[in-house]
Amino acid sequence: MNLTQNLVLVAIIALFAVLEVASGRHKDFHATADDTKLEAFMFIALIALSQPLIFKVSGLLSSWLMADQKGAWAALPWWAMTAILLVGDDLTQYLWHRASHTPLLWPLHRAHHSAHYMSIRITYRNNFFYYLMMPGLWISGVLIYLGFGTVYLVYIVVKLAVILGAGGSARSAAYALMKRGLRVALVNRIDHEDKRHALRHRNLCGLEVMIFYSEPTIARFDTEQCATRP
Repeated sequence: MNLTQNLVLVAIIALFAVLEVASGRHKDFHATADDTKLEAFMFIALIALSQPLIFKVSGLLSSWLMADQKGAWAALPWWAMTAILLVGDDLTQYLWHRASHTPLLWPLHRAHHSAHYMSIRITYRNNFFYYLMMPGLWISGVLIYLGFGTVYLVYIVVKLAVILGAGGSARSAAYALMKRGLRVALVNRIDHEDKRHALRHRNLCGLEVMIFYSEPTIARFDTEQCATRP
């Protein structure tokens, strides 16, 4: 299960990395060699050491403390398992993240906020012990012992896709590509249609600004572009 999960995770990261490169946002990162080493080390350490170790230890502890419960919850419907995972894994991860912003735990999370860029690559940029001490991973290990293995695999893939896609740069990269495609479509229509429809094109251009109002800088650029069109 761990190999399948890791392969899917790498594929998702690669997808968002391609989006960043395709949008040109990677040119603004100015990451140093030390940044690259830190981010690569933490990603590899998480998938190759921390998570497997946690799942192994939690499984051994579970078999020692409740040997007769192995697979005991396997008959639960998938939606019930998902609900339990949302509390035992996702909610506890949120609370752990919030707690890591307190003075006591800040050293575990400080590296994540020390980067001077937003990118898919900083997703796992944390102290080594940040993940080793994450309650959600330990709880997930116990739930897998109780029979959540297959559902957990699907759940974690969806969760990772959401987490990685929610990153500022990944979201902006997808937005930039969408906006670029829309602009090309609008320009082509303007170039190939009769001048009698110029007012309609201006309205379309205004619609483009309204659709992407969440990006004020780009929206202002679009407004300027519209103003220069015939």
